Amino acid sequence: MKRMCLARLALVGLLAGLGGCASLGPSHYYQLDGGNARTPASSERGLAVWIENLQLADYLQRDVLLERQPDGSLKTTRDHWAGPLDANVRQLLQRQLAGRLNSGRVVVGEQPAGFDPQYRVELVVTRLDAGDQAPAALNASWQLRDGQGRLLDTEVVHLQAR
Repeated sequence: MKRMCLARLALVGLLAGLGGCASLGPSHYYQLDGGNARTPASSERGLAVWIENLQLADYLQRDVLLERQPDGSLKTTRDHWAGPLDANVRQLLQRQLAGRLNSGRVVVGEQPAGFDPQYRVELVVTRLDAGDQAPAALNASWQLRDGQGRLLDTEVVHLQAR
Protein backbone atom coordinates (compact mmCIF):
# COMPACT_ATOMS: atom_id res chain seq x y z
CA MET A 1 0.00 0.00 0.00
CA LYS A 2 2.77 2.38 1.00
CA ARG A 3 4.75 1.53 -2.16
CA MET A 4 1.69 2.15 -4.34
CA CYS A 5 1.17 5.58 -2.75
CA LEU A 6 4.84 6.49 -3.29
CA ALA A 7 4.68 5.30 -6.91
CA ARG A 8 1.60 7.47 -7.55
CA LEU A 9 3.27 10.50 -5.94
CA ALA A 10 6.38 9.92 -8.05
CA LEU A 11 4.26 9.63 -11.20
CA VAL A 12 2.34 12.82 -10.38
CA GLY A 13 5.63 14.64 -9.69
CA LEU A 14 7.11 13.40 -12.97
CA LEU A 15 4.05 14.43 -14.96
CA ALA A 16 3.98 17.85 -13.31
CA GLY A 17 7.68 18.31 -14.12
CA LEU A 18 7.20 17.28 -17.73
CA GLY A 19 4.16 19.52 -18.03
CA GLY A 20 6.18 22.43 -16.71
CA CYS A 21 8.96 21.77 -19.23
CA ALA A 22 6.49 21.52 -22.09
CA SER A 23 5.03 24.92 -21.30
CA LEU A 24 8.42 26.66 -21.59
CA GLY A 25 8.43 26.57 -25.38
CA PRO A 26 11.27 25.67 -27.71
CA SER A 27 14.89 26.56 -27.07
CA HIS A 28 17.23 27.66 -29.82
CA TYR A 29 20.99 27.20 -29.91
CA TYR A 30 23.35 29.72 -31.46
CA GLN A 31 26.96 29.72 -32.54
CA LEU A 32 29.05 32.64 -33.75
CA ASP A 33 29.60 32.51 -37.49
CA GLY A 34 32.20 34.63 -39.23
CA GLY A 35 31.16 33.61 -42.71
CA ASN A 36 33.41 31.63 -44.98
CA ALA A 37 36.94 32.35 -43.82
CA ARG A 38 39.59 31.63 -46.43
CA THR A 39 41.81 28.68 -45.57
CA PRO A 40 45.51 29.58 -45.53
CA ALA A 41 47.56 28.23 -48.45
CA SER A 42 50.14 26.66 -46.13
CA SER A 43 50.38 25.96 -42.42
CA GLU A 44 54.14 26.61 -42.53
CA ARG A 45 54.08 30.12 -44.00
CA GLY A 46 52.77 33.51 -43.02
CA LEU A 47 53.01 35.66 -39.94
CA ALA A 48 53.29 33.93 -36.58
CA VAL A 49 50.58 35.47 -34.36
CA TRP A 50 49.75 34.49 -30.80
CA ILE A 51 46.43 35.58 -29.32
CA GLU A 52 47.73 35.12 -25.81
CA ASN A 53 44.88 36.61 -23.84
CA LEU A 54 41.15 36.59 -24.53
CA GLN A 55 38.79 37.81 -21.83
CA LEU A 56 35.01 37.86 -22.08
CA ALA A 57 32.77 39.92 -19.81
CA ASP A 58 31.47 38.00 -16.80
CA TYR A 59 27.87 38.10 -18.04
CA LEU A 60 28.97 36.22 -21.18
CA GLN A 61 30.33 33.31 -19.12
CA ARG A 62 27.05 31.36 -19.22
CA ASP A 63 25.32 29.13 -21.73
CA VAL A 64 22.05 31.05 -21.80
CA LEU A 65 21.78 34.11 -24.04
CA LEU A 66 20.98 37.44 -22.45
CA GLU A 67 18.88 39.97 -24.30
CA ARG A 68 19.50 43.72 -24.03
CA GLN A 69 16.35 45.61 -23.03
CA PRO A 70 15.55 49.17 -24.20
CA ASP A 71 16.52 50.51 -20.74
CA GLY A 72 19.96 48.83 -21.03
CA SER A 73 19.23 45.99 -18.61
CA LEU A 74 19.80 42.34 -19.52
CA LYS A 75 17.12 39.65 -19.46
CA THR A 76 17.63 35.89 -19.73
CA THR A 77 16.09 34.10 -22.70
CA ARG A 78 15.25 30.50 -23.49
CA ASP A 79 18.04 30.48 -26.04
CA HIS A 80 21.52 29.06 -25.47
CA TRP A 81 25.01 29.17 -26.90
CA ALA A 82 25.90 25.94 -28.69
CA GLY A 83 28.93 25.21 -26.54
CA PRO A 84 31.11 27.52 -24.44
CA LEU A 85 31.17 31.03 -25.89
CA ASP A 86 34.85 31.59 -25.08
CA ALA A 87 35.82 28.48 -27.09
CA ASN A 88 33.54 29.63 -29.92
CA VAL A 89 35.17 33.09 -29.94
CA ARG A 90 38.65 31.56 -29.91
CA GLN A 91 37.86 29.35 -32.92
CA LEU A 92 36.29 32.22 -34.81
CA LEU A 93 39.26 34.51 -34.14
CA GLN A 94 41.72 31.88 -35.22
CA ARG A 95 39.87 31.10 -38.47
CA GLN A 96 39.30 34.74 -39.37
CA LEU A 97 42.83 35.92 -38.57
CA ALA A 98 44.47 32.96 -40.30
CA GLY A 99 42.35 33.55 -43.40
CA ARG A 100 42.97 37.31 -43.55
CA LEU A 101 46.72 36.93 -42.98
CA ASN A 102 46.95 33.84 -45.19
CA SER A 103 48.87 32.22 -42.37
CA GLY A 104 48.57 28.83 -40.78
CA ARG A 105 50.61 30.10 -37.83
CA VAL A 106 47.91 31.68 -35.72
CA VAL A 107 47.68 30.35 -32.16
CA VAL A 108 44.99 31.14 -29.59
CA GLY A 109 45.56 30.37 -25.91
CA GLU A 110 48.57 28.48 -24.59
CA GLN A 111 51.79 29.09 -26.50
CA PRO A 112 53.02 25.79 -27.97
CA ALA A 113 56.61 24.77 -27.27
CA GLY A 114 58.89 26.08 -29.99
CA PHE A 115 56.36 28.62 -31.30
CA ASP A 116 58.08 32.00 -31.66
CA PRO A 117 55.40 34.62 -32.43
CA GLN A 118 56.17 37.73 -34.41
CA TYR A 119 53.11 39.42 -32.90
CA ARG A 120 51.05 39.00 -29.76
CA VAL A 121 47.43 40.06 -29.32
CA GLU A 122 45.38 40.64 -26.18
CA LEU A 123 41.61 41.02 -26.54
CA VAL A 124 39.00 42.00 -23.95
CA VAL A 125 35.30 41.79 -24.91
CA THR A 126 33.17 43.84 -22.53
CA ARG A 127 29.87 43.59 -24.42
CA LEU A 128 28.35 41.19 -26.93
CA ASP A 129 24.57 41.21 -27.04
CA ALA A 130 21.40 42.18 -28.87
CA GLY A 131 17.69 42.39 -28.25
CA ASP A 132 14.34 42.58 -30.01
CA GLN A 133 14.47 46.37 -29.89
CA ALA A 134 18.24 46.80 -29.55
CA PRO A 135 20.75 46.15 -32.34
CA ALA A 136 23.57 43.65 -31.91
CA ALA A 137 26.55 45.37 -30.31
CA LEU A 138 30.16 44.49 -29.55
CA ASN A 139 32.43 46.51 -27.27
CA ALA A 140 36.03 45.38 -27.04
CA SER A 141 39.59 46.57 -26.65
CA TRP A 142 42.75 45.07 -28.03
CA GLN A 143 46.49 45.46 -27.73
CA LEU A 144 49.05 44.49 -30.33
CA ARG A 145 52.57 43.67 -29.16
CA ASP A 146 55.69 42.56 -30.96
CA GLY A 147 57.30 39.18 -30.30
CA GLN A 148 59.19 40.56 -27.30
CA GLY A 149 56.04 41.99 -25.71
CA ARG A 150 56.55 45.69 -26.56
CA LEU A 151 53.27 47.52 -27.11
CA LEU A 152 52.80 48.51 -30.77
CA ASP A 153 49.18 49.62 -30.86
CA THR A 154 45.97 49.58 -28.85
CA GLU A 155 42.35 50.42 -29.62
CA VAL A 156 38.87 50.45 -28.09
CA VAL A 157 36.21 49.27 -30.52
CA HIS A 158 32.42 49.64 -30.63
CA LEU A 159 30.62 47.79 -33.42
CA GLN A 160 26.85 47.87 -33.87
CA ALA A 161 24.56 46.23 -36.40
CA ARG A 162 22.15 48.51 -38.19
